[in-house]
Amino acid sequence: MLFAWVMGCGSGSGELRSQPAAPTLDLTAPASDGGVVWTDLATLFPEQGPALPAPLASLVPGMGAEDAAVVLEAAREPGVTIAREELGGHVVLHSVLRDWTDVGVSLVLEPDAQRLLQVNLSLPATGALAALGDRWGAPEVATGAEGRAVYRWRRDGAPWRAELDALAGERAVLVFERP
Repeated sequence: MLFAWVMGCGSGSGELRSQPAAPTLDLTAPASDGGVVWTDLATLFPEQGPALPAPLASLVPGMGAEDAAVVLEAAREPGVTIAREELGGHVVLHSVLRDWTDVGVSLVLEPDAQRLLQVNLSLPATGALAALGDRWGAPEVATGAEGRAVYRWRRDGAPWRAELDALAGERAVLVFERP
């Protein structure tokens, strides 16, 4: 009986063909100049530096690891997790900064994993030095690993000193340490 019904469905006035329908949504990419657009890093950092970006401003050297993790949790991009790993005897917590998806954040804890030792920001190398120089003034220049220039900012009374290492490639690392 089922066979007869299936056979009956196949009979008709001829071949069935679907017809294209008008699209309901335009999926073409918007016109652009094709260049990569980075966020304006200068607006991320306070004018009086060296200082951490506003979402991380409550971090201070030596604060408790749990309190530092709470700050990172509040400052991370929604949907991005906090990764935890051990590097060189230190526990490191990594994430991405909220509203600045081109900025990575790493909290480096002291070897006993009880206190905050330093904060590292991974920045787009293009424009990082210029943006920080515009905000904080001219840095001290020193020679770092592999003969690369490193740029340092210090201010009396500031909880952090900052050092920018413009790595080869597309990223730079801005390290905040106890002065």
